[in-house]
Order: sequence, then structure tokens, then C-alpha cells
Amino acid sequence: MTSLARIIVMAESPLYNQQEAVMIAKPTRAEAMEAKEITVVLADDHKVVRQGLRAVLEVEPNLRVIGETGNGVEVVRLVERLGPDVLVLDLVMPGLNGLEVTRQIGKHSKKTHVVILSMHKDEAYVIQALKNGASAYVIKDS
Repeated sequence: MTSLARIIVMAESPLYNQQEAVMIAKPTRAEAMEAKEITVVLADDHKVVRQGLRAVLEVEPNLRVIGETGNGVEVVRLVERLGPDVLVLDLVMPGLNGLEVTRQIGKHSKKTHVVILSMHKDEAYVIQALKNGASAYVIKDS
């Protein structure tokens, strides 16, 4: 399982404690195979990044990409319409930035876990993303 796929599964798992930001227990391979399907929406302003993420995530048996967009305003609409389990979101996007998208998703779509995928390593971004409701923050060069 890829690192990003593992983070997505952790964000959706009842074994993941967001407050402590640690995984309490790692599911076995058999448990993972029996787990429910996790739906994902991809949001990045670079199409090639979205295509790469889709290719990586779709090889995982329990992950299904159900939508993608490169615009922050469209992300909010897409999440409201599709109700994904996980939103993989870039911080810098046209329309609305990822921090504002995260805040709006947190207010209107409690079931969707937001995983920020960003090139920004600045701690202030990480803290603000988590305050706005993100479940995880992943640096793109990870």
C-alpha cells in the first residue's frame, strides 16, 4: 500500500485518533481486504498531479476515485454532491484556497475526511489546516 493510500485509510479508520494524530492499531491485510470501499475525490490545480494520484490510488482494492477537479469552488460543490469519504486537497487552487475549502467542508460535510496534499512545509499551514478540520497533512515530497 502506498504512503498516501495508507494515510487515506487511516483517516477513514475508526482506529485513527485525530486528536492525538496517531494510528492506534494497524489493521491486518485480511481486515483491510474486508473493509468497506473508501470513496475519494481529488482536488489539485495540476491535472498531471490528479492523474498520478488517481493511478496510484486505483490500484488499491478498497479505494475508488469518484471525482476530481482543479478549482476550489468546484471542490465544495463536488463534495456536497458526491459525499466522498475522503477529499485529497491541494492548498493552492484557483477560486478558493485549500484552507478555506477545508473549513467549508468541515461545516457542511461532516462525513468527508480532508487530507491536505501540499508542497508547503511551513508549520503555520499545517496548524491552520488541522484547525480548519483537516484529518491529515501530507507534504508532496514525502
